[in-house]
Amino acid sequence: MTQDRLKHKIEEYTETSPLPMHMPGHKRNPAFGNDIFAYDITEIEGFDNLHKPKGIFAEAENKLAAVYNARKSYFSVNGATAAILAAIMAAARPGGVIALHSSCHISVLHAVELSGCMITWLKPERKEGVPFFLEITAKTVKEAIEADPGICCVVITSPTYEGIVSNTEEIFRVTDNAGIPLIIDSAHGAHLGLTDKFLPAPVCDVDIVSLHKTLPAPTQTAALNVFSDKIDTAAIEHYIDVFESSSPSYVLSDGAISCIDYIREGKIPFDEWGDLLDSVIYGPLSGLKNIRLYDSDSKDRTRIVLICDGIRLGRHLRCNFNIECEAMYKTHLIAMTGAGDTKESLTRFKDAILASDLPEFSLPEEESCIPDLPARTMPFSIREALTKPAIKVPFDQCTGRTAAEYVFCYPPGVPVLIPGELISEDVLLYVKNSVRSGSQVILSGRRDWDGTLCCLDDSPSSRV
Repeated sequence: MTQDRLKHKIEEYTETSPLPMHMPGHKRNPAFGNDIFAYDITEIEGFDNLHKPKGIFAEAENKLAAVYNARKSYFSVNGATAAILAAIMAAARPGGVIALHSSCHISVLHAVELSGCMITWLKPERKEGVPFFLEITAKTVKEAIEADPGICCVVITSPTYEGIVSNTEEIFRVTDNAGIPLIIDSAHGAHLGLTDKFLPAPVCDVDIVSLHKTLPAPTQTAALNVFSDKIDTAAIEHYIDVFESSSPSYVLSDGAISCIDYIREGKIPFDEWGDLLDSVIYGPLSGLKNIRLYDSDSKDRTRIVLICDGIRLGRHLRCNFNIECEAMYKTHLIAMTGAGDTKESLTRFKDAILASDLPEFSLPEEESCIPDLPARTMPFSIREALTKPAIKVPFDQCTGRTAAEYVFCYPPGVPVLIPGELISEDVLLYVKNSVRSGSQVILSGRRDWDGTLCCLDDSPSSRV
């Protein structure tokens, strides 16, 4: 087994270790009292290099590709973020346009920023009574491609933070016919396609999965999977080298390899996990009276989404049941399940929700519909906007100006305003509603929300 081989190799090296006149600085000295240090190796003689894998890492990436039925797969110890940056930069073209899911993660926008490309926005669907955005349709993608011949790649988030899965098979037919690569940010979907208890894996040219989000792998481990030759493999490998740490962690690599070995050897109870979701969660919670359990054929069921006053319910669960949920909003609450959940843990959550099905946590009907996304106009690329002079402008006086900073809500890290975007009345209202949603508002440069936005200014002396 690859993972055992790596651990055995490290242990064997430690027993006969030469004097370590090399990094890391802890020198695996037990005096520091951290057992992890014993497995923390660098790229020395006899060990593989994640940037140029020839031995154990090469074998592990071949196994990774087999698990996801990919032509080629790459581990990332800089998370899905590094893999997303690498994939988009490899697909981008100078002066090109990238078609983006309007609810994409901030890392996708950072990739577009670095590429210098412009953006065509893909609006997700909405549904009455559902307070979050749904899937992207093939029709939306087709219309975008027909309207803009400059599109060099399409980027979709599937599943979304709420677990909404788009019909990527239909979308791929559209992009494939146009000869345009389809990149799927499937950070929350590493488990998809690994059992028929869950929805299938996305159909695309490249997808990115965060192993750690739902599978038994350490935080910051992810994978980039390549399924076609539409994006040059050499370009992908170049940008992986750019965005991956030049000293990739052997501790994290070992954890990722262990996860893939668990999948290959049938040690992750996928079927039991799916059955427990049916019997413990979706069956008993389908009859809630004040809180509403959201479910649909296009939703990943490992994500439990409750339509309610999510902020109040989340605090109630934390204070009275010692349960910490993934995300709390004024309109819904997200609870994530994972491979490590058991019948006991899911039953405890289910019992807490049944005991909390009270009028005080219900969501008024008039608040359960999300407004349409505003039309977004980009006079400048993100990259251009960030190089121009800017001033801070009071929030209510920004209409008609062009944004010079990001405003995004965390979790999950979805931007509501980006540099280069024209701030219309509708955009301003959208930002206001997002600020009130219960998410933490984060701005460029980690500055705190102070009621102002950085906007472009014509006077160089006014630069912030």
